[in-house]
Amino acid sequence: MMVKTTVSKVVLLCLLFLALLPQSTDAQTNQCPTCWVPIARHRLVTNVNISANIHGYGELLPKNYNPNSTQKHPLIINMHGRGGAGPGNDPYWICLAVCEGLPLKIEQGVVNDFETVNGQPVSYIVLTPNYQLPNANWNDIVNMLNYALANYPKVDRNKVYLTGNSQGSSMIMDLMSSSATNARRFAAVVPLATCNSQTSSGINNMISNNVHYWGLTAVQDWTCNPANTISWGNAMVNNAPHLGRLTVTPVYNPNFNHDIARVWESSWTDNGTTIVRWMLQYSSAAGGALPATLGEYDISLRNQQVVANWTTTLESNTDYFIIERAGADQQFKEIGRVQAAGNSSETNKYVFTDNVLLKGTSYYRVVLVNLDGVKEVYELRKITNKDFKTAIAVSPIPATTTIQLAFELETSQRLNFFIKDINGRTLNTWSANFSSGYASLPINIQ
Repeated sequence: MMVKTTVSKVVLLCLLFLALLPQSTDAQTNQCPTCWVPIARHRLVTNVNISANIHGYGELLPKNYNPNSTQKHPLIINMHGRGGAGPGNDPYWICLAVCEGLPLKIEQGVVNDFETVNGQPVSYIVLTPNYQLPNANWNDIVNMLNYALANYPKVDRNKVYLTGNSQGSSMIMDLMSSSATNARRFAAVVPLATCNSQTSSGINNMISNNVHYWGLTAVQDWTCNPANTISWGNAMVNNAPHLGRLTVTPVYNPNFNHDIARVWESSWTDNGTTIVRWMLQYSSAAGGALPATLGEYDISLRNQQVVANWTTTLESNTDYFIIERAGADQQFKEIGRVQAAGNSSETNKYVFTDNVLLKGTSYYRVVLVNLDGVKEVYELRKITNKDFKTAIAVSPIPATTTIQLAFELETSQRLNFFIKDINGRTLNTWSANFSSGYASLPINIQ
């Protein structure tokens, strides 16, 4: 059941006898009390449909991240170990995922926010998907990458890296073994304490696609045999010494020999380099993209129709384009297809018109599908249909733990919230700034 009322500069919620407190997103708030160090910098994203086994993730953006700037940032996708697995539908599970490895070390402040590469400071994005066992596999990583490229337009597609611990490390190496197409989307991989054995397909896919590899393991790992990482590392070093690297570390945690998270710290170096600095120096020719060079790209509202225009100047083995649309909730659905050129070195022009105009804010994007089925998602575009009345929705009703306040704004503005009881007594007040478009605010009522 949804209850709606008009939104103005002041939003009044009359909820009987409930003293409601908003969930804080303040950077100084510890979001994960179950973790042994405060988790304050991450944004915990829950209930998103990334894949069958990933429905949430931890987001760590650099301090200088500006979605409106032209600056691009490298992306590190971090795959946690078995102990961090979960359904991703609650912050608790995301906390398990980020309370280890690289995300944890960044929260501790022992990893630099940027590294100097070729004389220039480079800051980076870290996304840690919370995958669910027993069915999570390498295909979920592919879906996470596609999601990241679609939803983080400031990602530098030529600088996408993959790292993980234990179970996550094994998923990474399964991905490298899956196909050359999947391997070439990453500039470098850093698997820690890998649990699976080396495969010839994985080695060949990395070498043939110029994927840099750095494997690390503790000398006496009792959980995952060090021989696994050593076999991968030796195969890479012996067959492609310019791509391969192997480090066997001491046992840093006598209580848990499997734990080598210390290698992420900026004070830890091997031959004079940190792991993050080592990754950031490499670029990928594929860069997560398919063999099509995008020229013009415009999606706009014209005469009560949404028209998508785009061009390509080079295509190789392209199959077709998918046009997707989403409402304010950004749940995308396919609304049409356009056949691609296949192989072409000429300029190709494409157009698609959507005559079904959604009220309020909607989002569109174009997806290129290659002949081998791999997708590239182009940047989304926001369309605002001003012929609508702003409203809020409160759900679920009744509720015992959390209510979700959802609303849509035509312009960016600051909203003041008041919560009162049936007698008009003010129980709580707060203010927050919101951008135009859809917003969702969870409120803890426990």
